[in-house]
Amino acid sequence: MKDTIQGKGCRFKREPMGILPSIVLELDELRSEYKARRKAALASHGLKSTEYRKWDTAQLGVKRMRASLYGITGATNFGWYEKKIAENITHAGREALMKIVEKAEEWGFKVYYGDTDSIFVGVGDDLDPEEAGKVADKLGQDLTAYMQADLETYANTDAISVETEAVLDRMVMSTKKRYAGRYVWKPDTGNEIMNADIESRLKVTGLKMKQRKTPEIGKQAEKLAMIDIFDGKPIHLVLDNFKEYALKLREDYEAGKIPLESLCGRASLRKSIPKPNNVSRIAPNIAKKHFHYTFGSSTEGVSNVSYLSTLQDFHKAAGWYNIHLSDENYPPIEQGDSFYTVYVKDGPTWIPSTGMIAFQDVEQIKDYEIDIDKVIDKNLLASMDSILTAFGYDKAAIEDNRVRFRVEDYFEGIGD
Repeated sequence: MKDTIQGKGCRFKREPMGILPSIVLELDELRSEYKARRKAALASHGLKSTEYRKWDTAQLGVKRMRASLYGITGATNFGWYEKKIAENITHAGREALMKIVEKAEEWGFKVYYGDTDSIFVGVGDDLDPEEAGKVADKLGQDLTAYMQADLETYANTDAISVETEAVLDRMVMSTKKRYAGRYVWKPDTGNEIMNADIESRLKVTGLKMKQRKTPEIGKQAEKLAMIDIFDGKPIHLVLDNFKEYALKLREDYEAGKIPLESLCGRASLRKSIPKPNNVSRIAPNIAKKHFHYTFGSSTEGVSNVSYLSTLQDFHKAAGWYNIHLSDENYPPIEQGDSFYTVYVKDGPTWIPSTGMIAFQDVEQIKDYEIDIDKVIDKNLLASMDSILTAFGYDKAAIEDNRVRFRVEDYFEGIGD
């Protein structure tokens, strides 16, 4: 039928255009405008300018909004939820990506990785960045023409584009959706991107340095390790430098040179937590008993054990905060609120068994003793798991000694 497009378990009318596709097309136009302004900013102000970064951030924001708009159709609490739409989007995307992979391989390119709406293709280790960029750009154009011709047979649409995002000269792949690479060419900058600061040259997905909950010290440690790897240093030297960073961190903290804020992560309470009743101003031992009942150490008096058993550390930390630190100046943490977290080992009140507590202002925890070894363990040493895995090391080499929480213990026998 010419007036419909066959989907998976349903049909889509060509006309009139629906609200969802019309919004997507509007976002496409907006992103094209932002990319044009980014290109103009590059020509007028240069790669390192605030103007260039502003429009680059804007076009990336629209890109993510577009992808989210499609994905959210599968969320049951979304006003436009429709299971068949979500299934068809996923199905069509997967089929399109597989066709792109097959055609690229048929043309002699090696596909290293694919994920949702993108693939990583080798274009030739013998090419310099500019040559690699030209080959990648041509491949994108050829794949776009191929896919549009393929879709023409049944969908009569040109609404697909295989866009070359960048060329990377180095890449570390840990697991699915966890990787990092270094840019050497991008469509609008060419190989000029190689003159940018290292932060602008890193493409990172899923690693701790991109996670909001990771403290600044953890992000910095992982970034330094990645820079060492991309500079061609062998893994034993990467680990030596990482060990030196971790030891120096503890020394600087003990010397009062490390601000507390850099040791703290950020978390958001996406689920509501059970609220202790009448415990905020009573004796700590009674509050502790009630808290354990509420957060799953005991099932006595708990009405929703199945939910409580799934609570993560920061949920428990938020509950602890509501008991001990919330007051007229700092209200209790509710669903949707953001807060800081840190590991402590002693203080004027009992602390959760995990050691993680929550707070809103550093002044609230000035009387608590930071557990610097656990901070390092959770935020530095844990970040090396992905890197070690990518290089074929068994993560057990550092996990076996984790209970000791001493930096020195994690590096015995690694990299020899």
